[in-house]
Amino acid sequence: MTKKLIILILIIFSGLLYLAITLLNSNQNTNIPKTQESQFRVIDGDTFSYQNQTIRLLCINTPEKGKDGYQEASDFLESKLINAKNITLEGNKTDIYGRSLKWVYADGVLVNKEILDSGLGVLYEFSEEDCSLLQ
Repeated sequence: MTKKLIILILIIFSGLLYLAITLLNSNQNTNIPKTQESQFRVIDGDTFSYQNQTIRLLCINTPEKGKDGYQEASDFLESKLINAKNITLEGNKTDIYGRSLKWVYADGVLVNKEILDSGLGVLYEFSEEDCSLLQ
C-alpha cells in the first residue's frame, strides 16, 4: 500500500510542477525574432495581429478606421514593428474581446509611450491595469 501511495504522491507532484512551469512561462516576455516581421498585420494604431493572436497595446487608444489620425497612427505602429531589430511583448492579460493586452518594446523602447508622446494616441486606462509606465 505504501508503494501505491508514493506513486500517487509522485504523480500529483509532477502535475503540480508541470502546472507551475506552465504558469511561469505564460508570464514571461515574448521576444519576436526579426525574421518573423512579415507575420505582423497592423489593424490600427493600437492593435496588430501576430501568429494568429490579436495584440492590443496597453493604456493607449488611437483613432479607429475612418477617423482623423487613423492612418498616421497605423503607419507609425507598422514602421516600429517592421524596422525594429528586436521586439518584446510583455503582459499576460486579455480583454473582453480576447485580445492580448501587451506592453510592446521595439529595440528596448516602449512603443505604447511613443504613440502617446507623439500625440497619435491618448491615455486609455483599462479597468485593472497600472498605466504608470506611460508617465
